[in-house]
Amino acid sequence: MRINRWATKFGNYTPEQFASLKSDIEAQGLLDPIVLLNGALLDGRHRLQACEELGITPRFIEWEKLPKADRGDSPEGYVLAHNLEGRERSQSVKAIVISDPDVMRYYRRRAAERQGARTDLQEHGGHVTTMLKSREEAGALIGVSGPTVGRAMRIRKEAPEAVQDILDGKKTIGEVDREIRVKHNRGKSRKKLEERKEGRAKHQDDSREVAHWTEVIRHIVRA
Repeated sequence: MRINRWATKFGNYTPEQFASLKSDIEAQGLLDPIVLLNGALLDGRHRLQACEELGITPRFIEWEKLPKADRGDSPEGYVLAHNLEGRERSQSVKAIVISDPDVMRYYRRRAAERQGARTDLQEHGGHVTTMLKSREEAGALIGVSGPTVGRAMRIRKEAPEAVQDILDGKKTIGEVDREIRVKHNRGKSRKKLEERKEGRAKHQDDSREVAHWTEVIRHIVRA
């Protein structure tokens, strides 16, 4: 089955979480159908996996056929509402999800729509102001501070290999942030050491040159 990219914005279940989900489905059946968007999986990939492993035929429903009150303002809004807003996820997972470019664009659009026809966005930098408002709005909506979202954005830029570990709960934003700072400090220390080495080498070269010309002058005087 094709998977919509919005279905992959969140981390994988831990073995314990998946075992619990699988046990619930085995005991009660699939209570919530798996949601599709134009035939591609939009929400419920872990439920689908559990059904497949249990041999249970899953129920599917297209996003457009969901009750209006349930489907939200858009497919991406539906996914965020059901997987992020109101869900028991760590601060690190919430912040790293918000920092995803697609998710940030969604909240940026929401922030812009709430601003309506105001002109002060242009006066204060337009796009940048809207982006900051979307970051703060998204964070407030799901209980994460703007600065934490900012650190998550930096991690995506400077340590993208750590994003999946944060999504899967293997690392926290604080841990990765410290790793980045340690790496930066090591880089600075290495640069300073290289500069010192270059300085010593230059000093030695200068000393050799002075010694050479001192010896030349001494020979001239003796002559």
